[in-house]
Amino acid sequence: MKIRANFHSLFPNVFHIKKIKDSEQNLLFHLESTSTDAICPYCGTASNTIHGKRYRKNISDLPFLDKPVILNITLNEYTCPKCSKNYIENPDSFLLERKSISARCEKYLSELKYSLNGSICDTLKFANYAHIPLNRGVIRYIPIKDIDITDSDKLWIQDFVRNKYPDAQTAPKGKIPSPLAEKIVREIHLNCEKSLHPNLVTLSVYELNCVISQDK
Repeated sequence: MKIRANFHSLFPNVFHIKKIKDSEQNLLFHLESTSTDAICPYCGTASNTIHGKRYRKNISDLPFLDKPVILNITLNEYTCPKCSKNYIENPDSFLLERKSISARCEKYLSELKYSLNGSICDTLKFANYAHIPLNRGVIRYIPIKDIDITDSDKLWIQDFVRNKYPDAQTAPKGKIPSPLAEKIVREIHLNCEKSLHPNLVTLSVYELNCVISQDK
């Protein structure tokens, strides 16, 4: 059964979908950039001088309908008018330099890796189960990134947990047992002062563990 959907909203606006190949193994997208300018990563100057095109193969992305997604992307290479360096565009920071996965795929795997205590073997197993077929080398170099939570939100979370769930403070490396962590997150969603801490309404277990691990 062939997949029929509007995929354009899944990618940066400058990406034109040239072809989609739906096979039993994966969903393969052939994308081409239609950009006319890009910011130089070396000096921050905008350039509209296209030096050429470069083909980037086999970028793994997040799965769609339980199918692995592979992207073949043709990108523009620009020449900077200020520093004269050539560089490959990166629309909406969608790609990662020298990596074979998309930025959003790495973000997902980063959270997965954290939830599995940094285990490469377990992360690889779950990634493949989630239809993101990767090798051990890719998983090994996926960082566990810092979360984007304001200092005031962090203080509120730490005070809340310290006062209501002191046992959570003793969890190794901030890894609160799952049932307790899920309970705390639900309590935070209900009790946070939404006018002062609106982002805490969507706080995740992963983010909770990161915040608590910093309160040592």
